[in-house]
Amino acid sequence: MNSDDNKVKIGEKKRLKVLIIEDNPSDAQLIAENLRIEEPDGVDITISTNLKSGIEAASAGNDIVLLDLWLPDSTGISTLKEFKAQNNIMPVIVITGLENGELAIEAIHSGAQNYIVKESLDGKSLARSIRYAIERMTIETKLKQSRDELSDIFESSPVIMFVVDPAMKIRKTNKTAADFMGIESVKAVGMLIGNAMGCWNCEGYELKCGDTPECYRCPVRLVALDTLKTGEIYQRIEIGKELVINKKKGTYHFYYSAAPIEFEGTHMILLNLVDISYRIEAESKMQKAMESMREAEMIKSNFLAMVSHELRTPLTSVNGFLSFLMAGAAGPMTERQAEFLAAIKNNSDRLLNLINDILDVSKMESGTFSIEKHSVYLEKILNRACADIAGMAVKRGIKIDKKIMSKNIIADADEQRMVQVVTNLLGNCIKFSYDNSTVEVILELKKDGDFVPPSGFERTGNSAGWAMITVIDNGMGIEKDECIRIFDRFYQVRGINQRESKGVGLGLNISKNIIAAHGGMIWAESDGLNKGSSFRAVIPLGSGMKSAEQTPGTAELSTREDVQ
Repeated sequence: MNSDDNKVKIGEKKRLKVLIIEDNPSDAQLIAENLRIEEPDGVDITISTNLKSGIEAASAGNDIVLLDLWLPDSTGISTLKEFKAQNNIMPVIVITGLENGELAIEAIHSGAQNYIVKESLDGKSLARSIRYAIERMTIETKLKQSRDELSDIFESSPVIMFVVDPAMKIRKTNKTAADFMGIESVKAVGMLIGNAMGCWNCEGYELKCGDTPECYRCPVRLVALDTLKTGEIYQRIEIGKELVINKKKGTYHFYYSAAPIEFEGTHMILLNLVDISYRIEAESKMQKAMESMREAEMIKSNFLAMVSHELRTPLTSVNGFLSFLMAGAAGPMTERQAEFLAAIKNNSDRLLNLINDILDVSKMESGTFSIEKHSVYLEKILNRACADIAGMAVKRGIKIDKKIMSKNIIADADEQRMVQVVTNLLGNCIKFSYDNSTVEVILELKKDGDFVPPSGFERTGNSAGWAMITVIDNGMGIEKDECIRIFDRFYQVRGINQRESKGVGLGLNISKNIIAAHGGMIWAESDGLNKGSSFRAVIPLGSGMKSAEQTPGTAELSTREDVQ
């Protein structure tokens, strides 16, 4: 029988289908007539005279069964039990001639909705009892379905779950918990939770959970007992426990939650444990790997600094003697000798510049890089940078067009380091410009709010204003998505051929760190390949700008300077 199809709501009238299992024809007829009188909407009645035929008739679908306990083929409470074993969802009212309080209680416990003695039977009370019994059975069925669904959820949950009583004994556990403990769920019931989980404080000393001094500090016990006492719910507390699982001792980590519940009519605690041991182990391995990487990075930086320092000392001496020879200190030279010395000096200068860049990188990585600020005219910085790079530009037939848009701009800056920045920007643009073209370098004053920094930077107010140095070429250009990446260490722009003049790719990154140390920022702009590029460096005349990508003093290194 489908209970949803046959359920009757209180107050709702419906043609009833009643099965009467009664071996006394007179009693059966009396019951049927009473029901027909009290059910004006009609009632369909089926009568069976023994239990076997009654069970068969019940399968045809009825709303309720009126059952006599004493039948030719069954007697007593076993009659009810056998019928319920075959038709558990059908409501049953026991109608018997025996007035027996104990039997009535046993019948109710065995699944009957009511127990009526034939002598006190009347049609009105019987009809009302039938309606109530059907409704109660409907409610009970729904409650059972809900309990079954909750039980299924509890059992199939991937979280370790225990129901424990105030004595910390397990009353129910799910499959995940049983699998974790390595024991069957039924065997865990009645065990103290510490012993069931294999807590080392218990297992190691063959004691009961709660009997060791450590138990008074155990978070599992403390949280559970506080939940029981106060009713407070605890969620996702990270705990670590030494456990013996499958005879193997280990440290396990969990997210631990506890909540008060009613179970089997008693106040108990629901404990949830999410095993995060794998995550803690992975984090530990990652931490060790990062420490190894930092150690390797430090060794590398120290090695670079040592090698660079040791190389720079003799190379400086070589350059000095080369200058003496080229000045004629050792006597007159032929034109060919002078040409060879010039080539040697040129390559020696390049090598010295490279070593100086590597030393700067080492300082930035180790956090020892610093600048020395003084009041300086920025126009002087541009003049020095243009003079330093002039030889490189003349060789390629490239004109440097210097534009001073704002005169006498004074800033607190490290003059030598700012010259290095502008020289790097000019050199970078010259390398990737076409022969006989023009590179512009512009110095101008920007009032606060006159320009919008690019994405990735944030700006604070600066009433003193900003100095902006812009270097523009009409050369090979940069793809827009690479305008940020060119400041990464050793980054090489795609799609640009190598030139004879190349480096290792540190200039732009060093420039970025120098500008950041001044509280400013630097960025590149381009409309794409073969459309030229612009580099803008901005420093505050007071204080007020920082890069959201890198704060001043950090030393993350990169470049487009030597893109090949």
